[in-house]
Amino acid sequence: RSVLHTDLKTFDKKFDDYVKTRFASAIASVPAEPPELDRRMPADELLRRAAASPNDFGVQLMVGAALVAQNNLDAAIAPLEKARTLFPEYGGDNSSYALLAEIYLKKGDDRKAADALTEGVTLTETNYKGLLQLATVLEKLSDLKGAADALERAMYINPFDAGVHERGHVRHRPHEAG
Repeated sequence: RSVLHTDLKTFDKKFDDYVKTRFASAIASVPAEPPELDRRMPADELLRRAAASPNDFGVQLMVGAALVAQNNLDAAIAPLEKARTLFPEYGGDNSSYALLAEIYLKKGDDRKAADALTEGVTLTETNYKGLLQLATVLEKLSDLKGAADALERAMYINPFDAGVHERGHVRHRPHEAG
C-alpha cells in the first residue's frame, strides 16, 4: 500500500490484466482440457491430430514427444517447432527446446542442438540437465568459453556435484590462460 500506492485488490487486478495481455497467445494455445494422445499411436495418426489442432500447444508438444519416442525424428520437428512458436516461454526438460535438441543430437547436428539448448536454458534458472547438455555440445563445437559458462551456471543450481566443478575448472583454465 505504501510503496505502490494501491490496495491489494487493485494491484491483483492490474497484475492479472498484465499476465493476460503479456501471455495472451500462450494462454490461448493451452486449452482447459489436456489432449488425450497415446504415444504408441501410429505416426500418421499423430500427425493427423497435430494438423487438426494447429493452435493447441499441448497437442503439438505431445505429438512431437511421441514421434521422438518412436524415433521418427524428422516428422517430430514440425510439431515441436509449432509448439515452440505457440508457447515460446515454456522451458525445461520436457519442452520443445529439449526435444528439438534431442533430435538434433541424434541426427548429429550439434550446432542446431546447441541453439535449441541455449534458447531453452534461458527460460528457467533451474535447467541443470539442459546446461550440462549444452556444455557438452559446446565443447564438441570447440566453444570452450561457452561450455565453461554453461558449467558455471550449472554449478549455481547444484553446487554439490564435484564432477561439474572439476569439469568446469579444467575447461575454464585454458580460456583464462589465453
